[in-house]
Amino acid sequence: MSVLLSSCVSATNEIATIFAEHPAWLQRRIHWERAPRDANPNLSAGAATVLYFSRDGRFGMLSGTVYKQSHRISVSNGDSESIYKGTWTASGNSVHVIYQLIYHDIRIAGEKLPGPEQTVDLSLEHGGKLLKVNSARGLNFEGYEYEINSAFSTENLASQFSFADHVSQAENPNVKPR
Repeated sequence: MSVLLSSCVSATNEIATIFAEHPAWLQRRIHWERAPRDANPNLSAGAATVLYFSRDGRFGMLSGTVYKQSHRISVSNGDSESIYKGTWTASGNSVHVIYQLIYHDIRIAGEKLPGPEQTVDLSLEHGGKLLKVNSARGLNFEGYEYEINSAFSTENLASQFSFADHVSQAENPNVKPR
């Protein structure tokens, strides 16, 4: 029993260490569309989700357009996007996330933000290099996989999460951001 408990605590600490070193995880198997050659022959765009695990247990997820150019991948500024915020906890090799939609730029009439709480359970696999969605309540992204991608630039990710917090707080002053 103590060996099992010890390995569970060790795996939980491993997840925290991996997330501290690599907080941003990019969706795998993005379908890339090339820009027209006369516009920019080196640019491709795709729809993707980025998961962000903060050291303090906060979670962020951006669903939108990513660009690939000159072997760099970055989140688009200004294209359609949805931003979710929440919290994450680890147990063994599993990560449990509770989150809700706080912002998206294409709104449905009568929609209330923040949206309802949703959950996702992920497992850390392949030596800590792959996060696999095991189950989800809310968004349907079961079977999705996320990876640490050295080509992915996170430089404008924080500003997009901050912008979403600002808009959400302005629209819902009585709701505290997660």
